[in-house]
Amino acid sequence: MSNTKQAHYIPETYSKNFCTEGKSPNTGFLYRKSDPEFVKSVQPKDWGKEKYYTAFTTEDGARDAQKMEGIYGVSEANWPKLIERFQDKKDLSTEEAADFFTLLV
Repeated sequence: MSNTKQAHYIPETYSKNFCTEGKSPNTGFLYRKSDPEFVKSVQPKDWGKEKYYTAFTTEDGARDAQKMEGIYGVSEANWPKLIERFQDKKDLSTEEAADFFTLLV
């Protein structure tokens, strides 16, 4: 597993569904609440992240930046498939419904 330092608090797998496709595929617009004139076209990999966002201190005092990313990575891997089912207005299988509710929790 790679050493994750930048963690997304808005997972890429979610934000991709709010992007437009054009000259730069999967591009969204970033706006700053504090500066309404600021508008920037960015890809999901470049927004909604913070250094060591999901890191925590273990009982022995070490910083663990990998555990939560690993957990999120497994559950978020199913998101694109679920979005496609929703967009196609298809029923979810029992397994897909379980995946969906796991993502909500």
